[in-house]
Parts: sequence; C-alpha cells; structure tokens
Amino acid sequence: MPAAPERVGVGFEGYSAGEGPLSWGQLENWSAIVKQGTWLPLGGLKPLAPGTTVDDVAGELRYLMSRYEPMRTLLRFAPDGTPTQVVYRSGEIDLEIVDAGEADAQRVAEELCDAWRGKQLDFATE
Repeated sequence: MPAAPERVGVGFEGYSAGEGPLSWGQLENWSAIVKQGTWLPLGGLKPLAPGTTVDDVAGELRYLMSRYEPMRTLLRFAPDGTPTQVVYRSGEIDLEIVDAGEADAQRVAEELCDAWRGKQLDFATE
C-alpha cells in the first residue's frame, strides 16, 4: 500500500480571465455530467521517463494550467442551479505525489486514476 500523497503547491498564471455563461457545447457537457452522475472521461496515465523529477512534473502542470483556460475554470451556481463559468488568471493547484514503494507503480497509478474518476467532484472549488 503506497503512502499518503505528498502535496506540492504549483503556482500558475495565464493570459486571460473572466466570467460568463457557458457556451451551448459546455451546457451539453454539463447536462451530461449531471444526468449521468459522473465525469465525462478525463485524463489518463502518462509513464514518466527515468530520472523525471517532481520539478519536471510541476513545470509541466504549471504550463498546462497557464496555457489552457478550462483547467483554471470553476463554476458558480445561481439559486436555480444555472452554472456560470469563472476563468482565473492565476492561482495555485496541488500536485499530489504518490510513492508506490514496493508495489507495482503501474497498478498504483491505475488505482489512483480510477479513484479520481469515481470521486464526486465539486466544480465550484476543484
């Protein structure tokens, strides 16, 4: 059993920010998420090259958060449940580091990925 994850804060800064309604495509995706009670498939596994450091992974995460607005977007909800998107220009996200120890690293990664996909998410804070 791997140890509890270590969390490293990764700051990011993008080029734009704002708040507004969801596009029709975003509303379709949101409706599917609500109806199905699950995320649409997100993410996956990426093998790391030998010698990859935490700083390397943090740098990639920082780049992705800075470059892609959907990764720094949260939702706000009106009393009737209507979502509004808020794109943040900057912030910090936790990078979770899990040491597989003596366990099979691929299997540990797959179990973590499955756990994240099965987790109830809070789109207003995560």
